[in-house]
Amino acid sequence: MKYSTLCFGNRPDAGTWEKGCQNLGITCGKSVRSPLPSMEEIKSFFVSQGNWLFFGGHFLGDALFNDGEYWTFDMNGDGNRNNDRRQSKEARVTFKDNEQMVAESGYDYLKFSKHSPEFNLNMSAKIILWGGCSTLNSERRVKKMANFFNGVLPRDLLSSYGIKEPVAPLPTAAGQPAGQVIFKEAPLKPAASSTRYSAAMLGFNATTGWQIVDHILGGSEPGPNSFFGRIKNKDTSQSDVIEAWLAAAIDGFRNNNDVLRRVVAVDADGQQWKIAGDKIVPGFQV
Repeated sequence: MKYSTLCFGNRPDAGTWEKGCQNLGITCGKSVRSPLPSMEEIKSFFVSQGNWLFFGGHFLGDALFNDGEYWTFDMNGDGNRNNDRRQSKEARVTFKDNEQMVAESGYDYLKFSKHSPEFNLNMSAKIILWGGCSTLNSERRVKKMANFFNGVLPRDLLSSYGIKEPVAPLPTAAGQPAGQVIFKEAPLKPAASSTRYSAAMLGFNATTGWQIVDHILGGSEPGPNSFFGRIKNKDTSQSDVIEAWLAAAIDGFRNNNDVLRRVVAVDADGQQWKIAGDKIVPGFQV
């Protein structure tokens, strides 16, 4: 079991996340924590095989980004900067339609897809914590994010090429019984048969801040009622992880309905769970 972290900034909640995972015996797959990571660092996160994922930064318009800065140079000295070079200090990952992503770091730019060699997380992700604002606030966005990190079934690949059924039986290796083919690379890992999606997602349906995330995780108030305090081991089920996230919020922000209404989760069946009063109740279904 491995965790991977992509945090655009110096947020303390990313450290609380990693420490909590380590205490559960979950080892590091890839940790990228920087206000402006290089493109190589960003690529190394998406190609990793993390099972528990943390995304830290601002989230708006289907994009995760940092507190970027832009400035221009008056290169001609004429007071007109409209046509001068612009320098960027922004890092951003935008989740596009058709399972496409665009990563940016300063002037570096990379477009890749869920089905490309640059992306492996859909083959491993089980728990995803979105530390930014409003990531799980609508059926459209939840479905979009769940699809990005969902395992791929062979029939899904066939249909993407307009093929309804295999045109030939699977090949067999010499000396190997049918069904016991040895692959040079691991075969695609399908989504669990009993669920619609591979991963459960934790996050927010409105504005949040790293302090709220950190408090729920147990950074500012560690103990048995925090998120990591409620998780017994690294093999805890997705449903129990969701319950730990929401129950820790209820305990940590008791009677603060303004915060509690923002904390949500989505299970692997596409069911959103939210908080009403001090109860965990179902929201929308995708």
